[in-house]
Amino acid sequence: MNPQPTAPRTPKSAAINGIIKEKQNRPDLETLKRLYQKLHADPELPGREEHTAHVVKTHLEALGFRVRARIGGHGVVGVLDNQRGPRGRTVLLKAELDALPIQEKTNLSYASTKRIKDPVDKKRKPVMHASGHDMHITMVLAAAALLQKAKKKWRGCLIVLFQPDSQGRGAKSMMESGLYDKFQFPNPNIVLCQHINNKSAGKLQLLRGNDLGERLSFLITIPGKGGHSTTPEGCINPILIASSLVPELQTMIQTLYNPNSPALVTCVRINAGHATNEIPDKAELTVEVRAFSGDMMKLLVEAIDLVVGKEFENAGVLKKKKTIQRLDQFVSPLINDPDALHKIGVQFEDYFGREQIQPMNLEMAMGKLGDDLAVLAREGIPHAYWTLRSTSPGIWDTYERDGRLHELPDTHTAEFAPAEEPTLSVGMEALAVAALTYLKTEGEF
Repeated sequence: MNPQPTAPRTPKSAAINGIIKEKQNRPDLETLKRLYQKLHADPELPGREEHTAHVVKTHLEALGFRVRARIGGHGVVGVLDNQRGPRGRTVLLKAELDALPIQEKTNLSYASTKRIKDPVDKKRKPVMHASGHDMHITMVLAAAALLQKAKKKWRGCLIVLFQPDSQGRGAKSMMESGLYDKFQFPNPNIVLCQHINNKSAGKLQLLRGNDLGERLSFLITIPGKGGHSTTPEGCINPILIASSLVPELQTMIQTLYNPNSPALVTCVRINAGHATNEIPDKAELTVEVRAFSGDMMKLLVEAIDLVVGKEFENAGVLKKKKTIQRLDQFVSPLINDPDALHKIGVQFEDYFGREQIQPMNLEMAMGKLGDDLAVLAREGIPHAYWTLRSTSPGIWDTYERDGRLHELPDTHTAEFAPAEEPTLSVGMEALAVAALTYLKTEGEF
């Protein structure tokens, strides 16, 4: 995006800029870096985020927030009620606590070497904050600290929410645990979330005019006829069937291609067998489906059923009722509220400059597709989601110069390493700008 002149500063934007740029309001950057490194070096698997939650709880209590923990698992919520008069708006900022079962290969001095026993398959697995959730946690805590220090300059209520098990039922579990009822947290007027990506650091990307769509995961159980590896003629090898299914499933999208409704079908896992001399009697194939529209998702689900049926028929095996099972990985469409995104976008442009705010293209939206932010917003509550670029500009320039941007480590990979700066500062400021867009500032109370 070419640089453009910034919008004229309104009293509201002047108040926001003054609050955030006031030196005494800003948390110490070196302290934030140490917190980020501590979180990065000590990741925890989804549903096992006990220590991470404790770190968050301790920080929020030190800031003077009212804190409740163990909501929907290890979820943590902090509230700073700063009304001082007629009740103003309530803003919720969200971050995630969990990490991924990935062996880190960043060579950072604070890289994770941790291994944790997976409660599902009981195997010890490496763990890494490859999704950037450690950065999200630090940025939300930083914004919370800034707004706490500046609380004489605004009115309203700030909620900061740290979600467990973001790859599964975390948000749903928090809601089912009575997030706004049992724990009596105020209903927010706006729910906000920021996610980092692997583009050159310092700029924000907003998704305008499109939704972040649905995500579904399926487990396909492929029956076979087991036996010794030296007598394959008497067996039906389910691994061969799985091997045939993978290209069929991943290329079927070509026949359903719709430029106005992009979609992805990705085979992400195959499990089969235990012995080195045995043909197993079954294989399991996990497939993830992503789509921008409900109609496209329906077509993809029907197509998967047809492809599996055809392959089973060719292999001479029976397709049973529970051959294809939907896993509990459904994420409903995330529809950014256009009015909210416009208001926040205006303030972003005024604070950072128009050249620092870019549109999120569909490729990026598809890559970050599936955040469950909408689950935390009750019906009728607007929500807004944007991304923050986080790769060191020097590293980005090197990859770009060498024509290797396609090789740049992305989130969910073992080499992903966001730059601490300017990511931490810009992320903190963006969250504070977005929150203050809705909280009352001087001149409004």
